[in-house]
Amino acid sequence: MNFTYEEAVNSFKSESKNDGKKIDFFSLKNDGDTAIVRFCLNELNELEIITVHDVPVNDKHRKISCLRRKTDPISTCPLCAAVGADNKSIYPRKVKIYIKLIKYDVDNSGKVVATPMVWERSYKYVEDLKAELFTYEGINPAKTLFGIRRCGVKGDTNTTYKITNLPSNGIYTEEDRMQ
Repeated sequence: MNFTYEEAVNSFKSESKNDGKKIDFFSLKNDGDTAIVRFCLNELNELEIITVHDVPVNDKHRKISCLRRKTDPISTCPLCAAVGADNKSIYPRKVKIYIKLIKYDVDNSGKVVATPMVWERSYKYVEDLKAELFTYEGINPAKTLFGIRRCGVKGDTNTTYKITNLPSNGIYTEEDRMQ
């Protein structure tokens, strides 16, 4: 069973734009939580890597894209240029990667439910992802099922994620399509 990210996104096209449907963020909240996923990328160059600023908006933090490139002067981006009394940036730049994936669940009736999601990680996770997904020759992450397990309690800054290549088990077949 193969779903591209475009297929997942197109699954929502028949929905009204005002019905609240959107692509959700993927997360495993507690130590030991697991998920079955298919990554929507064939190579690392397909990852979205974006420089952002965390900005408080109405008691929430929103990620705002940085306006400057690495070689541009700081004044190019007002959020980079904003400094506090200590002369440090109020909104430091953060490099994030956004990993498109399809998360698979089995509902109460035994039907496979495929949900498009985006997994936000810090840039330092690229090397871990490369090691987990592209170590074995001939494995295409877009055509392979993976299990992800969270290793670390909620709030632990040292939390890691174990990604394991899963064998086909007959549950996730070519007949399963986005609804």
